[in-house]
Formats: sequence, structure tokens, C-alpha cells
Amino acid sequence: FPVFKRFPLVRALNGTYYCWHPKVFARAVDEFVHTQLVDEGSDYSWPYSKVFEDYVVELSKTTDLPYLDEQSFWDVVGTDKHAVEIILQDGDCNVFVEAKFGLYQDEYITLDDVGYAKAKLKKLREGVTKAADVSARLSEDPRLADFASRQKDFLLLVTNRNLHLPTGGLLQSMSSTNFGTVDERVRLQS
Repeated sequence: FPVFKRFPLVRALNGTYYCWHPKVFARAVDEFVHTQLVDEGSDYSWPYSKVFEDYVVELSKTTDLPYLDEQSFWDVVGTDKHAVEIILQDGDCNVFVEAKFGLYQDEYITLDDVGYAKAKLKKLREGVTKAADVSARLSEDPRLADFASRQKDFLLLVTNRNLHLPTGGLLQSMSSTNFGTVDERVRLQS
């Protein structure tokens, strides 16, 4: 399917173009800019990374849920600590939102080898580690008591490309972090 997304149209002998399937064509249009710019490497990813993070935070704030953004979290715990982009409160849950902009080439989304995935999806592992650290930090500072009192923490890891990771099972299996008691709070499932 990744190959069809790169080349969603096929030219018939009479010169007429056809698409393989409307959904394949729609996905190709969705990812057109990314697939064209991915070969530029960090010249593409570096300038857009912060823009992407800001956009994810902006969208998160439109939920009208109570939140604690990255800067506010750092104001409490210090900038030497891990932070996620934003923490949303929803009922008895905290939702950690972490944005990860990356090149994520086609080969990454067809991985079935956990060792290879671990090497290639480092940014996602970092996101899981950040969430675990933030979850632990919430209970350590009384100024964050309102967030610490929530029953569950969820991680919403937002990427600039669909990586077909609907649950956190693969991320958990390749994480180098031993979540310990935090594992009971941070849910890595959809």
C-alpha cells in the first residue's frame, strides 16, 4: 500500500489515467507534501517541528477542558524536567498530549520487527518516557495536586503522519523505560 500511495495513478495504454482505488488516492493526496519533502531530511523537519507542536497545543486548547501547558508545568517543576506539550483534564483522567514531528518514511509504517522499530521510532519512545516522567512528577509537587488526584493518565501521542499504531502495546514493548508503578496510571491503550 505505501507504494500505491506514492504512485496512486496508473496510466493505461491509451494514455488515460486511473486511480488504483479512491481511498488510496485520497491517502496519497493527504500525504503528498510530506512524501515530497521527506527526502530533504532535517531541512524539512526542523523548521516545521515547532509549528506542528504549536498547532497541536492550539487544537488541544479548543476542547475547552482545563489544561496545564508545557510552560506552566515548567514554571512549577523547573525547566530541567521532562514535560509534555499540554495536559488536559477530563473527568477523572489526565490526558497527556505530546506532539512528535518526524520524517517517518514509508518503511516505518510497515514494521513488524520490534528491534528495528525501536531503532527507527526513537521519538515515539521519548514521548512515552516523557509521559511516564510527567505522571510521576504530578504526585511529587503539592501545587499539582489537582492533576495528581485524577484516577488515570492517558497519553495521546500526535504525529504528523499516520503510523498505524492504534494502541500503545508496540510502544510499551520497545520502551527502555521501566514504568514501575507509573505503568498502572499511564494507559498505553486506545
